[in-house]
Amino acid sequence: MHRPTPRTYRLALGINLDAAPILQTRWRERYFPLDNALVDITDEAAPHPAWFTKLHAGDHFSIRLVDITSILSPNQPPFFPALLDLFFTAPRTGEARSPFTEPPARWTLAQRATPRWSPVYSRSTRHELSTWEIRAEAEGGLPIDLTFAEVEAPFEAFQLSVMLRVEREPYTDYFVFDPEMIVSDIDVPPLPEADDD
Repeated sequence: MHRPTPRTYRLALGINLDAAPILQTRWRERYFPLDNALVDITDEAAPHPAWFTKLHAGDHFSIRLVDITSILSPNQPPFFPALLDLFFTAPRTGEARSPFTEPPARWTLAQRATPRWSPVYSRSTRHELSTWEIRAEAEGGLPIDLTFAEVEAPFEAFQLSVMLRVEREPYTDYFVFDPEMIVSDIDVPPLPEADDD
């Protein structure tokens, strides 16, 4: 059955400059993980965790980047992202495939960070963290409202890859994120629990 009313989700990407590198591919080039969480903000006053596999056609989507370095390292100087890109692809083929009604031509990061409470990363309702809005744009720079498009099958899978580059002398650091998302036009019942024996 179709979901009666669309929901609104936010992807929170947490960047920790003190994270351990995943690997180093070339001299002075390192890769790090981006922390991530999907939050249902349909009721802004009571956000709650959501699954990447329970999105539906018609649901709305937004993305924020949150600097979580200061949680454990309050004296860490601010960083300046040099490059941000997001790629939506078909998991089996790797071909580009946007899940939205209007595919973005580009993604832009807000020029300045705004201190905000994060329902995912803040330690209390008064704990604010540096946050950037990530905006989807059409050709010409007009902002796009990200709405998941109708799917032809009961569900459709998308791979979301995020790449964020930060210049930290003498290194060029890349922060990466690569989850699979499921967009469905029906409410799929949960899988039965496995027997203990």
